[in-house]
Amino acid sequence: MISQINNVAPKKNLDLSPRDLYITFNYTNLLQEIYQIPEENILHVHGSLKQEGEMQRSRASKAKGIVFPQQSSIQFGSLYNDPKQIEDELVKGYGRDDCFGASIEPGINKLINYCEASFKDLKSNYDVLKQFISKKGISNVTIIWHPIMRIDNSYYEDVIVPALKNCVWTFYYYKNDNDARKFIEAFGIFKYEMKKLP
Repeated sequence: MISQINNVAPKKNLDLSPRDLYITFNYTNLLQEIYQIPEENILHVHGSLKQEGEMQRSRASKAKGIVFPQQSSIQFGSLYNDPKQIEDELVKGYGRDDCFGASIEPGINKLINYCEASFKDLKSNYDVLKQFISKKGISNVTIIWHPIMRIDNSYYEDVIVPALKNCVWTFYYYKNDNDARKFIEAFGIFKYEMKKLP
């Protein structure tokens, strides 16, 4: 049994400039708090915990302490739990059941509410991402330990690589560089370097 957890202060492991732009798929304020990166130079693609907290406090103050169940500013979940598709499949499979209206439909509604709250709609973030990377002339792209060939791959395929393909790319990796090598091959990146994280 764990009886105590000690707080460990995060350390700066990388040399990050406050003048550069940062696209982060992380929900925390690490870049602002540890690396002193200005807020205007950071894009939290899926929202941030700080923004969510401010939104919740704003809603609560407007409603005299009542927080309305509105859409979260954080896209926390999967792009594979498309609410409409799941609902259609469940209604198709169980819609003719005698107990549908009394017990199955309320369960489906709860599941759909969860899916709507946790659905990552990547394409809805494209315009904001495009505007952010067009802010200033970018000549270098650095990817730090991000699963680039997985769930967020569409961002790279549809927005980031088309806009920044001719830049110099630096890939920081943790255990192995397999994802980075797949990325380089898939997108035809010619100017790149690989660095192992400390």
